[in-house]
Amino acid sequence: MSLSYQVFHRKQGEEYPDAPAETTDKSYSLTDLDPDATYTWYVKVVQSNGQTLTKDSKEWTFKTGAGGATGKPIKRYNSSGALQKDYDKLSDAVNEADNGDRIEVVGGMELKEEPEITINGTEVTIHSSNPNNPFIIDMSGGRSAPGSKRGENRVFHITNGASVTIRDAIIKGGVATDDLSILYGGGISITERSTVTTINATIIDNTAGIGGGVSVEDGCTFNALDTTIASNTSTKGTGGGVYVIGGTFNANNVIIRKNQAKGGAQGVDSRDVRQMKLVGGDVVAVLDGAFNTVGRSIRESGERAGTSGIGGGVAVVWDSIFNATETTIMENTAKAEGEKGSANGGGVVVWRSTFNAYSGTAITGNRAESEEKAYGGGVVVDYGGTFNAYEGSMIEENIAEGVWANGGGVAVLKNGGTFNATGTMIASNTVDGSHTYGGGVFVSRNGSFIASNADIKLNRATGPFDWNGQGGGVAVRGGTFEAKDETSISSNSAGYGGGVSVEDDRVAEEAAVPGTFNAEDGTVISENNATQKGGGIWWVAADKISSEILGKITTNGKDWTPQADQQDNFSVDTNGSIRTPANTGHPVQVLNNTAGTAGSAQMNVIFP
Repeated sequence: MSLSYQVFHRKQGEEYPDAPAETTDKSYSLTDLDPDATYTWYVKVVQSNGQTLTKDSKEWTFKTGAGGATGKPIKRYNSSGALQKDYDKLSDAVNEADNGDRIEVVGGMELKEEPEITINGTEVTIHSSNPNNPFIIDMSGGRSAPGSKRGENRVFHITNGASVTIRDAIIKGGVATDDLSILYGGGISITERSTVTTINATIIDNTAGIGGGVSVEDGCTFNALDTTIASNTSTKGTGGGVYVIGGTFNANNVIIRKNQAKGGAQGVDSRDVRQMKLVGGDVVAVLDGAFNTVGRSIRESGERAGTSGIGGGVAVVWDSIFNATETTIMENTAKAEGEKGSANGGGVVVWRSTFNAYSGTAITGNRAESEEKAYGGGVVVDYGGTFNAYEGSMIEENIAEGVWANGGGVAVLKNGGTFNATGTMIASNTVDGSHTYGGGVFVSRNGSFIASNADIKLNRATGPFDWNGQGGGVAVRGGTFEAKDETSISSNSAGYGGGVSVEDDRVAEEAAVPGTFNAEDGTVISENNATQKGGGIWWVAADKISSEILGKITTNGKDWTPQADQQDNFSVDTNGSIRTPANTGHPVQVLNNTAGTAGSAQMNVIFP
């Protein structure tokens, strides 16, 4: 039986031809090649009966005019494009690289490296020979000697002012959890004012104590273009996907998904985070992940039973800026474990920083989960933070779940913060638990929420019994909520206050802090439902013995009068007077709400 040989070859960036060259000789010359190009080739052996005798041979790569093929998968070129040397290991190529060098890895090649690859102060580009076939660098499994700690090394450490571009690559299997020196950045650790740019890259299945995928330290920059950061893990509860501490993150057309920040017993002592930016190209998606930047000092005692989950998708803290355009933050989870745990911001946490959600930004499908306290399934704003949601942004289908659950969509908490919603939709969010407040929005003492032409609808405050839940659309407990410019609060549901609940935030041995709801300029509260009382509004007005004010509802700063239950549709004039029947010329309309208790369909007022 005779043999023939099929020779497949292709130029970098092109596909193999359907009809290969064939020969019966054991040698074959490739002709008509581009004089300055990279080629890949392999051979298939075929029997005369048409069956393949052996498996396809290994792919080989060579560059014309540069010495031919060596079989080594890695080539280093200088800044002028001249081939310098061939390598088997990427770390060897990196160690010998000069500034401006380019390191090319055969497309599709899977590299096994040990230990981590360190790039110290060098400007270098690492890329695949074929943009459509990324190379893989995998620190887990494979060619390791007995006793090797394969899989216990991070992939890249970029340090000492290095500037590194990584194109067309898959970075996976890195681990950085052993001690403080290698605690950060399982996939890439960027330190000492270095810069890393990833293009058409995937950072996946890496683990670190902090920053499972990438860690960006003080003065460093991480630029991600057309990059996916997925299925990475932080074992100490901070930055499953990316951790930025004092650095800058610029993302364009990036997907961050299915990362985890697992609450750990040990805390994190961190520094200032200066600026973090996420700017959408076609779209930027942060999916089912954990992207955290934590500054100053946030600690969990090693002896403490409860742990905190902070910013399942994004945490923007301590004088940072996050700009999101055409951005989706989706299906992230902040989860706290233990009876003393507190989950904050399934999608986003903003502390003493600013988050700007521009047109096309969506925060959706996120969860804050705790056995005890859960705040802000979508967003938490606290410690003087500001969240600006602009026209065309939306917060929807988020959940806060715990015994005490507050703010299915948004929670503005007691240490002070401001949420400005302009042309924003807050819809189909849920709080679920024994004590639940604010299916759409929860505002606590010292917090402020300003809704301008906002649409707050289809939110729920619910629990195991039909009387659970206050403020299906909005719950104000000691904070301030202002509705203006034709803001609509509609089709929400709760046990009490299907649309809105207003009451005080009382702390033991302290004076009550009254909640304030100010409605004006075309505000409509309609078609909400309460299983108990206050289909449209549930208002805890004042202590019946001391007359201490517990909740205020105003229009143009003037108190609503009379403070009494309202069964029928009503409007409120510019002086705060409640009018029935409703007058469409008045600045506030409360219409077509329903309640389980007779006499309070539109509003229930109580004096405890």
